Amino acid sequence: MVGYWYMTPEEKKEHLKNDPSIVHSILAHSYFIYFWPVILGLILDMVFPGLTFTGRNFQLIGIFVIFVSSMLIYWAQTTSKKNKNTVNPDGDREFAIGPYKYTRNPTYTGLMIMTLGLGLVMGSYFIFVFGAIVFIINKMILIPKEERVLEIKYGNTYSQYKKKVKSIL
Repeated sequence: MVGYWYMTPEEKKEHLKNDPSIVHSILAHSYFIYFWPVILGLILDMVFPGLTFTGRNFQLIGIFVIFVSSMLIYWAQTTSKKNKNTVNPDGDREFAIGPYKYTRNPTYTGLMIMTLGLGLVMGSYFIFVFGAIVFIINKMILIPKEERVLEIKYGNTYSQYKKKVKSIL
């Protein structure tokens, strides 16, 4: 097989349409990127210890936010797993189920909220700042890349879903 970079546009489109690992690869990068705000935030918190905040209320709110975001991520992942082999009577896949009725990216939403919750628990301004940067990177680069692949794979069904449901809350 010829390398991806040497394929014609039609061959690339066919490859994207038929390779199930493409979407998972993009998702893995998109999810993994939320690890970095925490690491960078903690390092900068050690370098600049005076730029943190403390308070039991922040920590309690953060724990609650982490719990709620974990439930959202779990709901999204279990819905996605159940829906993997579900097809409508007309042969199309149903996208607007579970949390996907409200946002096309519930896992990203959950990861962003969880990062902010961790920032509250840790008392770290830096985690908030880097979390916002990662959110922007995901919103501007990784999510559009994933959605282009999904439009190629599922065609008009996914395009119609995009028109009905917002990307991230």
